[in-house]
Amino acid sequence: MIIIAINKAPAQQWLLVALRTAKAAAEANEVEWEYAHIRINMPHGRSFSKLPGHLNLVAD
Repeated sequence: MIIIAINKAPAQQWLLVALRTAKAAAEANEVEWEYAHIRINMPHGRSFSKLPGHLNLVAD
């Protein structure tokens, strides 16, 4: 599982950076994006996750 926390404002701009970082981390560990389990924690308790077998992020 790859977990990335965003603590900077504006968080929406950092979300794209977090996605790129998560994808690079998955590739570095030789895990295909489809099978990666990713969670991105945003300020104010908001978060997004991608479960193995899914291709898109969903809001938690």
